[in-house]
Amino acid sequence: MIGNSVFGRPHADLHHTMGMFVNKLAIRAFPEKEKSFTKFIREVKQHSIEAFDNQEVQFEEIVDKLKAEGLIDGEAIELVLDGANSTTKADLMKEFKSNGLPVYITEFSVNMRNVSGSPEEKLRKQAEIYKAAMEACVESGVCLVFVDFQLGDKFSTWENNKSLPKFSKDANPTPFDDNLKPKSAFFAQKQAFITSSSP
Repeated sequence: MIGNSVFGRPHADLHHTMGMFVNKLAIRAFPEKEKSFTKFIREVKQHSIEAFDNQEVQFEEIVDKLKAEGLIDGEAIELVLDGANSTTKADLMKEFKSNGLPVYITEFSVNMRNVSGSPEEKLRKQAEIYKAAMEACVESGVCLVFVDFQLGDKFSTWENNKSLPKFSKDANPTPFDDNLKPKSAFFAQKQAFITSSSP
């Protein structure tokens, strides 16, 4: 499977709505030993074009169909939260449970680029979000894996890849500072895991 991002808003109701709408298209690819790389790339290109024709199909419809056919056994989520507009623990739990599948948080970070306040206030806010996310993961009963995305703020994709929409040298998204020392987010997340996992 190859994931391809789409940044469209093809539905007319969205034309006058502010914001960015991003979705991942899953594209099935079939590499085979006897298939040349060039042929494989042509097939991926053709499947990508066909996938774009179906980008309006709701994710839930795909999940329901795959579950009915016994072809899906979990949901991987790349979860990047905006520190200035973060979601609640209750909303995260609801989302984790929404498809009735085990959840694997494969990449988690909290982008702090738009958060105002002193450095201490920003660290406290980030710690609260990391704590809430870990609690939601454990308490939901469906989250099996939780992986923090990258170690060390200055090594983060969000601080180094200028082509990303959430790029900022002030993203500070990880639970470790530029010198790889744990920030309060690390300790809050760790404590949430211990507390939520205890009977």
